[in-house]
Amino acid sequence: MKIKTLIIEDEVIATRHLIKILQGLPQAFDILATCTSIKDSIHWLENHETPDLIFMDIHLSDGNSFDIIATATITCPIIFITAYDQYAIEAFKTTGIGYLLKPISEEDVSQVIQKYNDQKEEITIDWMIKNTDLLHRVALKNTIEYKKQFLLKNGKQYVPVRIDQIAYFYRDDYVFVTLLDGTTYIIDQSLDQIHKSIHPEDFVRLHRKIIARVTAIKSLQPYKPGRFSVILTPPYKEPIYLSQERSSWIRSLYT
Repeated sequence: MKIKTLIIEDEVIATRHLIKILQGLPQAFDILATCTSIKDSIHWLENHETPDLIFMDIHLSDGNSFDIIATATITCPIIFITAYDQYAIEAFKTTGIGYLLKPISEEDVSQVIQKYNDQKEEITIDWMIKNTDLLHRVALKNTIEYKKQFLLKNGKQYVPVRIDQIAYFYRDDYVFVTLLDGTTYIIDQSLDQIHKSIHPEDFVRLHRKIIARVTAIKSLQPYKPGRFSVILTPPYKEPIYLSQERSSWIRSLYT
């Protein structure tokens, strides 16, 4: 039996990519509709029977998709999609609701669908409780104040630096911060800690060793088919090679 599926995603490329992955899985999917905004999603849900499964991007063009949950009655499992590895993922793990981190892969989708298959016999009220719990958790987390400055180490002294002065963070033997003027300092935090404390619209994790300000990306250079190397400004000390999926996602930021 086909899984009746609704996709809520405002990026056309991301929607096509997800549909292509779903079509390649052994399980059959019936894509009922694709919605691109909170308004369209609420309208569709209010005028159609509830699907078996919803893929829902958190950040839509007209706001946060949790507004959909707050307005429409959703009685089916939701697999959330996010480009930001931060507070939302912690909430998903707590509530047991599936999530996909962009750029999504076939393996990730396959695993989360397996989770859906394992849990789909759960009663409707359990999914409602999970969705409501997640909504409250994220509503609380949405009040988070992203860091406006960091205390950076300069010899035996510490220097306060505003976030808008920082070009990128990177890990070597220690974690370093390079400012827009090219100055580099040591910081007494891990990249994971830093990633959770900075605004996800301003910084992007290029790979496990570097987080860069979006505006510090000077250019994307073709590296291999479907892959880029990133040129930062100020220059980074070594080439930054992106995976194929990360290359696709970074490119989508500018299209």
